[in-house]
Amino acid sequence: MNEPPREQVGQRLREVRARIVEAARRAGRSPAAVRLVAVSKAATPAQVLGAYAAGQREFGESRVQDALPKLDLLPDDVVWHLIGHLQSNKVNKVLGRFDLVHAVDGFELGQRLSEKSLERELLRARDEVQQLLPLEVSPKAQLRALG
Repeated sequence: MNEPPREQVGQRLREVRARIVEAARRAGRSPAAVRLVAVSKAATPAQVLGAYAAGQREFGESRVQDALPKLDLLPDDVVWHLIGHLQSNKVNKVLGRFDLVHAVDGFELGQRLSEKSLERELLRARDEVQQLLPLEVSPKAQLRALG
């Protein structure tokens, strides 16, 4: 499979950013309030570097093991999102590496992330492991959170 050159990655990012600005304005929102997270799960290291060179600073990965080499590739000013399911046996690999965990699917897992962060004194400048908790909302059932 041919990968796009770094310049093409930069051009695609510029096009997406222009579409974001246009959509935000149509919606009456500030374009600055919209965050673009580049999902790099299928990207090669060269493509990730191309996106970084084009100004992209937020990246999302769905698999911890695929993300680690890319995390080491880019400077510390990158905000990393774990967008896939976090297995409890990978908590230690996530700590101090990802800024936001998108799919904490259980209270115990979220609590473990927080406790391990405190134990390892990882609550540095970023202050906390940010976690997103899924909620199931159904007209047939009550609002249900994690169990």
